[in-house]
Amino acid sequence: MSEKMNNITNEEEEAMTVTLTYEDGTEEECIVIDIFTIEELGEQEYVALLSVPEGIEEEIDENDEIESEILLYRYTELEDDEISLETIEDEDELQIVQVAFESLLEEEAEEE
Repeated sequence: MSEKMNNITNEEEEAMTVTLTYEDGTEEECIVIDIFTIEELGEQEYVALLSVPEGIEEEIDENDEIESEILLYRYTELEDDEISLETIEDEDELQIVQVAFESLLEEEAEEE
């Protein structure tokens, strides 16, 4: 599966978001949680995205729980500010990335 990042927005008070376009033409807006590097995988960069259900702004209030999904991709910066996201298909690589991301979340929680 190949995804393409269409739009990246980063306004001062809003989270950075991306729009993924899937091979079947469907699109999904996601919030960028973090971009991180994993040394043991050759300094490869990865991105963690939070899937944002369509129309969610109108449907929730502060106390509602939202079902969302965290998506992990291999991240590469190309020329002319272009970005490539690649699906992580190798199970061992995916497991390493998941553990690294969970460690980042734990570190951030401890800092608060």
